[in-house]
Amino acid sequence: MSACMKKSGENDKREGRKPGKRPYNPMQKPPEYHG
Repeated sequence: MSACMKKSGENDKREGRKPGKRPYNPMQKPPEYHG
């Protein structure tokens, strides 16, 4: 689980903050799970 969140965090940092995309928050579900 932590590995999945870590991967999502790294991808978010690499891509940077895209318009309409919320910043990565470990307390919330990863951007991948946002429909």
